[in-house]
Amino acid sequence: MESYRERIAKAKESLKTTDFPSQVVVESTAFCDFKCPACPSPILERARGFIEPQLFRKIIDEIAQENPGTELWFAFMGEALLWKGLFSIIRYAKDKGLRKTYLNTNGNILTPRLHQSIHESGLELRDRDDPSQGRCDPRLLA
Repeated sequence: MESYRERIAKAKESLKTTDFPSQVVVESTAFCDFKCPACPSPILERARGFIEPQLFRKIIDEIAQENPGTELWFAFMGEALLWKGLFSIIRYAKDKGLRKTYLNTNGNILTPRLHQSIHESGLELRDRDDPSQGRCDPRLLA
């Protein structure tokens, strides 16, 4: 049986340095419709609002230029589905050639219409327990 030191050494060997991040997480909004006991969001002392679309497009443009394979996540602590500009920005990212776009959501306001918008935007969905999941499954729209 490997010791934890041996496992750490193996993990270090697998790490590599890149010129551009392999993952970019952008907080599209600092608003959330939940107050989960384990989440620090409700008590954080920060401005609440939505990202300016122009800034988000600038971030997407840089990712597209540097590494279109970089994962782009559209949420961090906030609920991205509360942002009205979400789907146009997702479509912009896909049109710019970004191949890996993801969304964190609590799903509280997810309706069949919103689910259809997610599907049409080209966003990839990933279940945290099943990383093999890919694109939005149209069967979930029924």
